[in-house]
Amino acid sequence: MSSEVYELIKKLSLNNLNTQTAMQCAPLIAGLKASNLMTIDRGYYRQLMQIIKGTKISCYVLVMTDTRITMLMYNEEKLRAYLESEHTSELMKKFGYEDCKLEKILPVFKTRYRRYISDNKDFPHELGLLLDYPAEDVEGFIEKRGQESLYTGYWKVYDKPEEKCRLFDSFEKAKQDILEKISGGMDMRQIIAVYA
Repeated sequence: MSSEVYELIKKLSLNNLNTQTAMQCAPLIAGLKASNLMTIDRGYYRQLMQIIKGTKISCYVLVMTDTRITMLMYNEEKLRAYLESEHTSELMKKFGYEDCKLEKILPVFKTRYRRYISDNKDFPHELGLLLDYPAEDVEGFIEKRGQESLYTGYWKVYDKPEEKCRLFDSFEKAKQDILEKISGGMDMRQIIAVYA
């Protein structure tokens, strides 16, 4: 996290849905990434659905407890294209997904993710692909068992570290920009419209 982002966060309420959305989904909102994982208090769910209603951002609930919700937030068009790309779909098939259509993947992944959360074993590595991580980094993570990465930022990098560092910098700039907009009085729905 850059010092600029840290200073902005200190001025904002972390218990605010706008701030939480910016912190967890800035690359998605800015159009730099096809998806992000988001965990919020359950009480914010309806408000979040109102924020994204009519936008290019979709939500798929993975886990819901009495107090928290973990969701995959995504741009359907971008995520669908990424999952159906040659390298990614080949890797998804290795993970046991015969059909790489988003609507076929999500229910199976949800079951695997919940099993992992409850049993803390059999990590579903396809999560990296659903989060729009480059397939080569997901493969590297598996092959190296999470060790020997060339760089660690939003994910562990195993190929093209300079390129990924620039990408991570753009994610941080987007986060800073969105937090500045919140600090200036814009709400998340307005911010999403700016990036659309």
